[in-house]
Amino acid sequence: MVRAKRRLSVVRCSAATAVGVRSCSALPFTTPQRFDRLTGIMLDMEPNLRDRIASLKWVHTIDFGNGIVSRGQWGPPNPLIVRAFSEIDFTGKKVLDIGCWDGLWSFEAERRGAREVVATDYTSQRSFQGQPTFAVAAEALHSRAKYHPDVSVYDVKEKLQAGLDFDVVIFCGIYYHLKNPLLALARLREVMKEGGILVVEGAVINNLAETSARFFYRERLHRDASNWWLPTVACLREWVECSFFDVLKEYGPPGDLGKKPSVKRRIKALLNIKECGHITRYVLTARATCRKDPNYSFPDDDLRPFDLNEYPIEGPNWKWFKVRRLGKSLLGKAKMFGRA
Repeated sequence: MVRAKRRLSVVRCSAATAVGVRSCSALPFTTPQRFDRLTGIMLDMEPNLRDRIASLKWVHTIDFGNGIVSRGQWGPPNPLIVRAFSEIDFTGKKVLDIGCWDGLWSFEAERRGAREVVATDYTSQRSFQGQPTFAVAAEALHSRAKYHPDVSVYDVKEKLQAGLDFDVVIFCGIYYHLKNPLLALARLREVMKEGGILVVEGAVINNLAETSARFFYRERLHRDASNWWLPTVACLREWVECSFFDVLKEYGPPGDLGKKPSVKRRIKALLNIKECGHITRYVLTARATCRKDPNYSFPDDDLRPFDLNEYPIEGPNWKWFKVRRLGKSLLGKAKMFGRA
């Protein structure tokens, strides 16, 4: 999937660097894989594999071991996702990675003990194509992850022939590129086990109270036409919750979420100068659930299997249900009239 442009972080590197490959003294990530998973024997990178890594255009910074690190356009791994991963037990789990690009998070889930990893992308929607980075990285890391490069998030159940199969779903850097993010969340809920963990990451407006989202069609967020939505933190939280997930934990830059707007932004607000507000990156984890939800008046067809509400059906009870609703509505209006 196409991603928004991100600020590149600085990685300390040695002076001897090749085009597309660099030797780094430190990365804010976990220990790289430098051994064959089947034999446990340390491996040396084949010279032609080094050259192939160097010749490709990468977005993820992946440490292949032996001093070989891809030159990812998005900089080092997102520390918020790393924090979320560190609190998830991947051991023996079946994992789905949506919009995997080069496969950084697929390989990390596998490294952390996942039993099976299914990585999907929709390469026709990427800003550049013809770069077999996932295949090359999988070969270098001796990964068993299954790669599907032509699966839209809306079609995961059909194209993967998946039921309630997945224990963990990684949905990072995707929702704001979708015209229908709520449908995407429903499609993901359809392939997750009850109790499964969803990891969501993306750009948000740093507002914990207001539940709203900005839509971009004629305007372009960050001059990128692939960005459609920018929700507030509160809005993203409710998008996830109404899709039958219970939010477990939220991660933002230290001291960033909920921070008061700057004086400059407050002046712009007073002068009614249009701007998006303070935009930041944000991660949440949520548990797939089945429950009653009092905020639904009628069932959502895409989420009906997880909705434990009891809805009236056509018949004798339906008429009484409509009468009760009408009575409540009239009572509410009468109370408002009385206050006036």
